[in-house]
Amino acid sequence: MKLYLFLFSVFLQGFLYAQESTTLQSDSLKELQKIAFAQRISYNKKRCSEDSIRAVKASEIQNKYFINIAAPNGDKFLPGEELRMILKKHNIIWGGEWMGSDMGGYSGECYYSVMTELTEKSLVKILLTVSLKNLWLCM
Repeated sequence: MKLYLFLFSVFLQGFLYAQESTTLQSDSLKELQKIAFAQRISYNKKRCSEDSIRAVKASEIQNKYFINIAAPNGDKFLPGEELRMILKKHNIIWGGEWMGSDMGGYSGECYYSVMTELTEKSLVKILLTVSLKNLWLCM
């Protein structure tokens, strides 16, 4: 009986110690996860900044227009060919559709959104000048 009590106490101490070490490991894992998350956020911000600069430089040469579709299995933008012809009249290139990632990875969405925003601003300027010319001709 003494042997069983001795073995029970040894196993009990081993079990309690194992629980304590697991708690310490989970705390260290949480710290590693926080560090990895912070690094991923920093990396994504850096990539987004680089892509935004690239979009601004590219928009000085040519304008591209992109349409964001819903992830993960969004439908194709059906009037894409019609839009391509309309944009071509104004020297704007149809870039196609793009889809963001919901998995946390960087998929280049900053380039697409900045390029589209700059293209929309230039398109508004073009359409306003055309509208104003038409307005003056009508008067």
